[in-house]
Parts: sequence; structure tokens; C-alpha cells
Amino acid sequence: MKKLRSLIISLAIITIMVSNGYALEFKNIVVFGDSLSDNGNLFSFTGSYPPEPYYQGRISNGPVWYDYLVEELGVTGITLNYAYAGAQTGYTNVNDDDFNADLPGFLDEVESYLSMAALSIKFPSAFAMPKDTLFIVWVGGNDMLSLNNPVTATAQVAESIANIQTALLSLIEAGASNFLIMNIPDLGQTPRANTNPTLSALATQISAGFNDGVDQVIYALNQNYPNIKINQLDAFSLLGDFIGNSSFYGFTNIDKAQLNKEEGFINEGIYLFWDDIHPTTSAHKIIAKKVAEAINCENCKANFPYFEADFTLKVPSAKLGDNRYGFSLVPYQNPAEPDRAFWVLDADSVEVK
Repeated sequence: MKKLRSLIISLAIITIMVSNGYALEFKNIVVFGDSLSDNGNLFSFTGSYPPEPYYQGRISNGPVWYDYLVEELGVTGITLNYAYAGAQTGYTNVNDDDFNADLPGFLDEVESYLSMAALSIKFPSAFAMPKDTLFIVWVGGNDMLSLNNPVTATAQVAESIANIQTALLSLIEAGASNFLIMNIPDLGQTPRANTNPTLSALATQISAGFNDGVDQVIYALNQNYPNIKINQLDAFSLLGDFIGNSSFYGFTNIDKAQLNKEEGFINEGIYLFWDDIHPTTSAHKIIAKKVAEAINCENCKANFPYFEADFTLKVPSAKLGDNRYGFSLVPYQNPAEPDRAFWVLDADSVEVK
């Protein structure tokens, strides 16, 4: 890392006011999904997978979006992550054969949550009960990755969409009313597919077809259950934005894997992809910010560092004085307003990563 010795920027004076809770719609977060969201569930079962240089059971080189989201939002309620690497939308998991086990699929994850909710009915404060919880769903990629025929893909996409609909209806019937549904990224843009034009085009087509089906499910649920709230995050378009505006996001490579599994070599730079299908922790950090914006809680934006239009830097007060974001803030005495607390950006602390 190198220090940025000069900044062409307005003096960053910050007045901090932080809210301690979410909007009234929810106080807990429960996540269902696959390796894109798994924060160590598969590793806890196997004790060894994924191995280093994968990071602490994550299928990435660092924390995944869920880790960043929970940390940055300062969740005051209960957070539960049921996501399991390899999970498909039904009861199957692509890692079953590798570990000779019946690992959870998405429907297993949801049923496991609902079983615990039923057991906790008399002790609602001890569990993330449906009516008080935001449910984040990001699943489907493992179903689509195995498809290589557009004719047979139609039936599989329909089955996968039906599984998601079944799960969402089960949660709604249990009292859930607040959701964030994330569609799948464009699989044709991943290193697994992007060097083969035919395969890439097919993977993109299948990804888009799956996402259209998810949109239809959400539309139907909104029509039939007007009192529930379903927000969406378009991961398909977000990946396109990462690729089309790579310099804005700081990526130095957008089409290759940073990890060379065959040789155990890690390429230098800020990569979009860690392996042939999974994003790096740098991408996960941005995804977490997008999730925070999508769920529209009262203090989401305030808990991520960002610049206002006038270049005023907004940061979470709990982080003042440290260097976790690549810069430090120090106290500043403003002669014009001596009775107020201000902070100023320490230009010598700014790091380009």
C-alpha cells in the first residue's frame, strides 16, 4: 500500500448523528442462500473446506457481504445466516457427493428456520421471529450452473422458481412480511464461462430467464399479499456495472480469477473474481453497501463512509479515529463553533489499497 500524500478535496468536516435502530418494519435479519452468502456453515460441517487461501470458511479471500452488512449496520436485533455453500433451490446440495452427506438445500434452510421459530413461539425475544425479521434470499446460481442445454434448461428453471415460491409462501404463512430478494448474477460473465463465447451466451440467457421467473414470483406475491414488503437487488445488473465501470470501483481485473487453484498462485491486484465463479471480498464489500441501501433502514447510509455532494465525508461515529476504511479522522476545533464536536480527515493517513 502506498500513502496518498496530497488530496484535492474540500476540507472534510464531519458532524455525526447516529441512530441506534432500524426502521420499525424489522429488527432482525435472517439470510438464506448458497456460497455467495455462506459465512462458514459448510466449513463448520467439514472442518476443512474451503481450505486456505480461502478465508475462514468463506468462499472468497475475505469476509462476504453478510459479514460486512452485520458489522457496518451495527445490528441491534438477532442475525442468523442459514446460507450453505452448494445449496440448490430445493433439498439438494452440489457438495453432497464430495462429502458423502445430505447437506442442506434452500428449502432445507427455510424449514430449519421455521422449525426453530415454531419451537420459540413462547420465547419470541430469544429468536428472530417472522413478524420482526427481514429475510434476505440469494439463491439459484447452483441450479443454473449445471445447465448446458437451452431445451432442458426451461424445465429446470421452472422447477427452481417453484422452489423459491414455495419457500417464500411458507415464510409468509408463518408471519413474515419483509423481504429482500436478490437475483443471480450474469453467469456468462464469470471466468468459468467468459472465455467461451457459446457457453457465455448460453449462461447469460439462462441467468436472465431465471431472473425473469423470480420477478414473476415477486409480482404475484405483491398482488396476492399487499401488506408484505419485498425489496429487490439486481445482482445481474450490478455485475454488469462492476465490469462496465471497473475503474470507478477500483478493480484492476474483471474477467480472470485472482486465485490459480492449479498452481496455488494468487495474482496481485484488486480482482472482481476470487475463483472461477465467486467474487472477491472487495466486491462483497460493495454488495453489502448495495444491500444496505436496498433494505432502506433508518441508519443504513449513515453507517457506511460516503461523500455528500459537497464532499462532506459521512462516517459511522463508532469508527472515528481508526483506520479500517483506509483513512483516519482526528478531532478538529472549529473556531466559528467552539461548542460543537467536529472531525477532520487526516490526509497523511489516507491509503490507496
